[in-house]
Amino acid sequence: MADSHKIHLLIFPFILIPPKSRHPFAQSPYIFRTWIEHLWFKHYSRSKGWADDSSAFEHVFMGEEKKREVSGFHNWVRFYLLERNPAEELNYMGFIEERGNVIVSLRFKWQRLLKRVGSFMIGTSPEFEMALYTLCFLARRGREKCTVEIDGCLVIITSYDMVQDGEIYIGTAYPKAGKITNTCGDFYKRGF
Repeated sequence: MADSHKIHLLIFPFILIPPKSRHPFAQSPYIFRTWIEHLWFKHYSRSKGWADDSSAFEHVFMGEEKKREVSGFHNWVRFYLLERNPAEELNYMGFIEERGNVIVSLRFKWQRLLKRVGSFMIGTSPEFEMALYTLCFLARRGREKCTVEIDGCLVIITSYDMVQDGEIYIGTAYPKAGKITNTCGDFYKRGF
């Protein structure tokens, strides 16, 4: 799909929703884009007194070190690319849970740092994940989980904010397998 079409698909919902009913972050396409950049890409500190050395995108999609363990790292593309590069020292240690070909939870080491339980959706684009995580963050962050259905499988999105100096950021967002359903996996059995 051409980039201009993607932009139009992103902006189209603004036309349908009356301005008074829109989320404060989405009063206009310009405000929405500014907030997306702020929530995902503006740097902040994950530790008091440290430099602004992290962002939501880095944490969720790339992964970070925290207390000698892997923190974040919820993206299958990143996992796939690192697994193919021996210099990255990614050691898959087994799966914990999966639903269809939609989501997996697993254990791994990356450069000798352990990820006790990591989960990510499989086959989705980073753009889709960022859109879904943003929607869930804006609608149901913290203790309220955001449950979605993807290819008949329930996926629970958890997201938390990070507030520093009065500014709000996405602290983390990650998927988890939901309850098993009769339709989970049927999408692939039908030959799609």
